Amino acid sequence: MRFAAIAALALCGCQAGRISVVHPYRPGPVLEEAALLARAGFATGNVGFALIDARTGKLVVSSLGAQGFLPGSVSKIATGVAALEVLLPQHRFSTTLECTGTLTGGVLDGDLYLLGGNDPSLGVVQLMELADKLQRAGVRQVRGRFLFDARTYAARIDETQADDASGDPALAPLALEQNKLTVRWRAAGGQGVVAWAQSPLPVEIGVAPQAGPSRFQHTPREGAPETWLLSPDSPTRGEERLPLYAPSADAARVFAQFARGLGVELPDPAPAPLPLPARQPLATAQSATATELLRTTLQTSSNPMAELFLLELARARNGDHGQPASLPEAAALLEAFWRERLPVEVAEGLHLANGSGLSAGTRLSPFQVVAMLRRARDRQGEGPPFFTLLPASGQSGTLRKRLSTPDVALRAWAKTGTMDYGSGLAGHLFAGSGRELIFAAFVNDHDARRARASFPARTPGEAAADEKNASSWTRDAEALLDALVTSWIARY
Repeated sequence: MRFAAIAALALCGCQAGRISVVHPYRPGPVLEEAALLARAGFATGNVGFALIDARTGKLVVSSLGAQGFLPGSVSKIATGVAALEVLLPQHRFSTTLECTGTLTGGVLDGDLYLLGGNDPSLGVVQLMELADKLQRAGVRQVRGRFLFDARTYAARIDETQADDASGDPALAPLALEQNKLTVRWRAAGGQGVVAWAQSPLPVEIGVAPQAGPSRFQHTPREGAPETWLLSPDSPTRGEERLPLYAPSADAARVFAQFARGLGVELPDPAPAPLPLPARQPLATAQSATATELLRTTLQTSSNPMAELFLLELARARNGDHGQPASLPEAAALLEAFWRERLPVEVAEGLHLANGSGLSAGTRLSPFQVVAMLRRARDRQGEGPPFFTLLPASGQSGTLRKRLSTPDVALRAWAKTGTMDYGSGLAGHLFAGSGRELIFAAFVNDHDARRARASFPARTPGEAAADEKNASSWTRDAEALLDALVTSWIARY
C-alpha cells in the first residue's frame, strides 16, 4: 500500500508539471515615457534620453537630452565612429619583425626587433605566423639581441578598478590576447594548491596573508616577475582572467617560445632601448580590417581593444607628431575630433577620459551620442553601416539576452554601457511603422557611486553585499532602458 501511494503521488506530480497548451506571445500594454519613468522610480535628473528620426535628424522626444551622463561603454561609439573616419574601414594593423646587421648562412649577425603596431587583435596565431616567417626567411640563429617594443601608454586604463579587473590592463603598442592572462589553480592532495599561468611569462602566484575583497591581489615588486596573491578563502579549484601589467614582455616570451620550437636560436628577450636605430624589415603580421575588428570590439565591449583603436586613431590624427605618449593625450585628441564636428551647443560638457568608457570622468549627453550616430550614418562610404557593427537585440553580443521578445527582437542595434550605478543604451531602432530612429538613453546615480567609493569593501562579505546592491540597481536600470526602447518601437 505504501509503495502504491508513493507511485500515485509521483504520477500526480508529473501530470501537474506537463505542458498542456501554448499561447502566442502578446506584448504588454504600451506606456509613454512619463509612465515608464514613474514606474521605475529613479530620481528626477538621473534619467536622460533623446530619440531622433534617422533620415531627417528631427527630434522625436527627449528628456534631459543636453545633460552629461556617465556613459560607460556607450562611449565606445565615440571611439568607433571616429576610428572608421580617421583610419578608414580597410585599415589594417601591423606587427613587425625587423633587424640590424646582416644575415649570412642562416645567422643574423645583429639584433632582432619585435615591434607592435597597436593591433587590438594580436594573439598567439599572429605570433606563430611571425615565427614561421622568420624561419622561412632563413634565420636559424640570432647572434645579437632579441629586443621587444617596451613602450607603454598607461599602467592601467582606470586606476580606480580592482587589481584583478581583467578589463583594465596596462596598454602598450605590443599587446597580446587583449593584455589578459589566464591563471588556473587546483588542489594537489595534501600539498595545498598548485597554481600556474597559461603563458611563458614568469608569473609568481602565492597565498595572500588574509582574505580581501578581490579573489586575486597584485603585488608589484621592482625588478621581479609579476606576482599575484590568491585569497585564502578561494575555492580549491578555479580559473580566472587577470590583467597584464607587463604585456609586451609576455608577447616577446611567447614569440621566443614559438621561434625556438621552429628551430631558431634566440637569446632571451629584452626591452628595446629608445630611440630605435635604423632597421631592415624581415616579416609582418597584419590584422583583419578595422571594420571587422571594430565589430568584435563593440559586440564584446572589449576595453583593451577600444583603447588600442583610440591610440591608433590618435597616432593617425597626430600626423608628423607621431604616436601620442599617453592614454590621456590620445583621449584629448579624440575629444578635440568631436568638438570640431559637433555643433558648439551640442558639444558643451562633452568629456572623454579614454576610448573605452572605463572612467568615472567621462561625460556624454544623449544629444551628443545621437549626433555621433547620425554622422556615422550620413558619412557611410565603404563598408557596412556603422549600426550593423553593434549588438542586435535578442541576438548578439551584449544584447543577446535583452529585448528578445518577438515585438522587439532584431529591431534594435545598440551599444550597451554598464558601470557601478551607471547604465546606458544607444543605437538605431526600427519601429513597427517602418521608421528608422536613432536613440541614446542613460540612467545614473552619482550619489550611490560616491557612497561606494567613499566606503570601499574591506572583506569578502562586504564586497559581496556591495556587488549585490549594484547588480540589483543595474537590473532595474536596464529594465527601464529596455522598456523605453520597447515603447518607442511600438509607438513611433
